[in-house]
Amino acid sequence: MEDLLNELNKAVRIRDIDATLTKVLDKLHNDEDVQKDDAVLHATANALYLKLGILLHLNSGAESPIEKMCKALNIVYSNACYGARERSIKAIGGELISLLVLVIEKCKNGQLYDESREITVTAFEVLLNISIAPSAKVPLASKKGMMTIMLDEINREAVCNCTNSDLSKATTLAILSKILSRTDARKILMTQYPDLVNMLLDSLICSAQHSNPEVRYRSAQNIFQLPYFDDANTNMIQRGDLLSVLVELCDDSCGKTRKYAAGTFCQMSFRMSSDSARMLAEHDDGAILSALMTLGGKDKNFDARKYALQTLQNIVCEDSVHPIAGHPGMVVTLAKIGMDDALRDVRAIAIDTLSKITSMMQIKKRLEEEEQAELQAEREAAEQAAAEEAEAEREAAELQAEKEAEEEAAQVRAMQELQAGSISEDQEETRCGGKKWNFMSVFCPTDIFPMSKKKQQEPDDSTRRTSTSFRTRSSMSRSFRSPPRSVTVTSASPSVIADDAKTMHTVESSGSDAGGDSTKEETSSSSRSPIPSVVQSASSSSAVTQPTVHKRPMRKAKACMVCKGRSCEICRGEGTASIISIAQAGQ
Repeated sequence: MEDLLNELNKAVRIRDIDATLTKVLDKLHNDEDVQKDDAVLHATANALYLKLGILLHLNSGAESPIEKMCKALNIVYSNACYGARERSIKAIGGELISLLVLVIEKCKNGQLYDESREITVTAFEVLLNISIAPSAKVPLASKKGMMTIMLDEINREAVCNCTNSDLSKATTLAILSKILSRTDARKILMTQYPDLVNMLLDSLICSAQHSNPEVRYRSAQNIFQLPYFDDANTNMIQRGDLLSVLVELCDDSCGKTRKYAAGTFCQMSFRMSSDSARMLAEHDDGAILSALMTLGGKDKNFDARKYALQTLQNIVCEDSVHPIAGHPGMVVTLAKIGMDDALRDVRAIAIDTLSKITSMMQIKKRLEEEEQAELQAEREAAEQAAAEEAEAEREAAELQAEKEAEEEAAQVRAMQELQAGSISEDQEETRCGGKKWNFMSVFCPTDIFPMSKKKQQEPDDSTRRTSTSFRTRSSMSRSFRSPPRSVTVTSASPSVIADDAKTMHTVESSGSDAGGDSTKEETSSSSRSPIPSVVQSASSSSAVTQPTVHKRPMRKAKACMVCKGRSCEICRGEGTASIISIAQAGQ
């Protein structure tokens, strides 16, 4: 291999370079020792890189050696181990990426004849193998012109009956998926193209439905890379069209395609929330559950069975346990796999999934019972609160009714008292033995000086002796104090006035007591009263018209509280002047 590399370095003409590259390709294809020797691979990559730079500066005729050189680089990096690939990328990675981008651009611009697109596909294959190395992702994302050629290839319409065109598109999607799997490289791309993830998913969904099995395989492989970062994982779960495509890929004829489809579901389930797990379990009436159950129980690919069962185990949670456990044949299939599968790891995953479903069902049942108990307690508390509120309202209504009744009773009592106060004096009874009030009640009211019932009912001898003259004077004072409503006093003879006065006193005295003895005493005392002299003195003057005086209601006489019913100066009076003054004061 060293002789071939030296010969390649010495070759100058395109024909010599092409012939030497043919020998190098045969050696790389057939010699297993060369394929496993990292030192030889590293030296081969350096020699090819230097000669590629020389060929790109030629104007024409270099298509065949450039194509062979890209194929040789693809074999070197595909067979190199992880360490050898890393060392080579760190040594010549940046310059090699620039040369490969230049090859693709020349093919696109027509400077290199590539009708079959063999050179373009091979150059993208080399870039894909380089992108596997972690140290190559950031140079690929930041390399000028790299994203331009990849986006052009993704958005390029496929040429009919051109398999290489579809393969180059699938390869480009794979490169982009590899770059996005690295956080720092992803930040560079997402800053320039915020909607890059959705655009990539649309392209992968389209290529996953291709009729070419190789294209479907690469599409499934590219989709498998995306769930490694959260942004793409969230978008993938919400894309129902992508989930449907993955279900179709789980039934693909290629075992590797089925493996990557089941692996995609498994990658998505590792960082999935409860709502997302329920969404995955209920998608298309359990289509995903059916596909995973079929893969886990019947697929010949070990990785496909393991990924399918691991996905079922990951999506079992409180929100998704009912759809999973209720899916037709799920529990029976898991039990059968747990007992009959040939691989111990698969049996263990199936048993763990079944036990997880059982425990989740019990937890779900207990949570539902607790929730029902809480709802019942809340309902009872609400009913009790409503009952207490109704009771409080009823008590408030009763209190309001009692208050209104009391107010109404108070109003009735007030009206009764008001009506009782307006009753005429002749119909009221006194507090002192049922006697009428006299004009002295104004000066000596019993409310201020109340009399004892004994003194009211049993007057002494002096009271009896003076009662006749007192009642007579009381009657006279009322006659002077309460004249008619409209009275005109004119000059008349003294005899006529005296007769009228006697008649008035006789009527009043007769209405005050029903007993015969008291009536006689009052009549005899009234004949001795000094009224005629008063009237005579008043009639001696010229005729005087007095103003209209409203008659006050008659009040019952109250006993004199000065003398306690005995005769005193006020009760007896001292002549006409005293009576007139007392009567005026009473009015």
